[in-house]
Amino acid sequence: MGVALCITAFPVLAHILAELKLLTTDIGQMAMSAATVNDVAALVLLSLAIALSGTNSSSVVSFAFVIGVLAPKEGPFVAALVEKVEDLVSGLFLPLYFVSSGLKTNVATIQGAQSWGLLVLVIATACFGKIDGTVSVSLLCKVSFSETLVLGFLMNTKGLVELIVLNTGKDRKVSNEQTFSKCMIVDKTLGCFVYIVGRTTS
Repeated sequence: MGVALCITAFPVLAHILAELKLLTTDIGQMAMSAATVNDVAALVLLSLAIALSGTNSSSVVSFAFVIGVLAPKEGPFVAALVEKVEDLVSGLFLPLYFVSSGLKTNVATIQGAQSWGLLVLVIATACFGKIDGTVSVSLLCKVSFSETLVLGFLMNTKGLVELIVLNTGKDRKVSNEQTFSKCMIVDKTLGCFVYIVGRTTS
């Protein structure tokens, strides 16, 4: 759960920054750099968690990554292959993965004022904790307060990697159905929050 909440979705952040025409600005470059480090650390932690769970999923993921790294990057064949694979993944597998995650989310398991209160507390803590940490470090680096605040909101961007972490935790019985549902709601709420803030401040 901690890994899922601390991740900043690099591809989603890049899309938001490009849409807001902030990608080439200082704040955009800082956000992308921070998100890169954040995602690498999260993937390392995820791989470690999978390895400790005693399954061979980590070796499969690592093998697929190595194949992608070692594949030639030039030539018409490679370009055509990448295009076809991207079409298949983004057009079929990715939507199915989101549908699968949605079907696993059972909001009915969150019952009672205490459970909903805890959910609101987690959302607030996840959001403002990241903003506070980003603002504190950025101010130490002599960045203006307005830019640090924007950077803090951008660090709350969520996307596919969080879903992978949450689904992995559920599949490995690390989290129960209620915890998984709460995390999914937190993930999507923060993603919508960042998008709305970005649209209103652009």
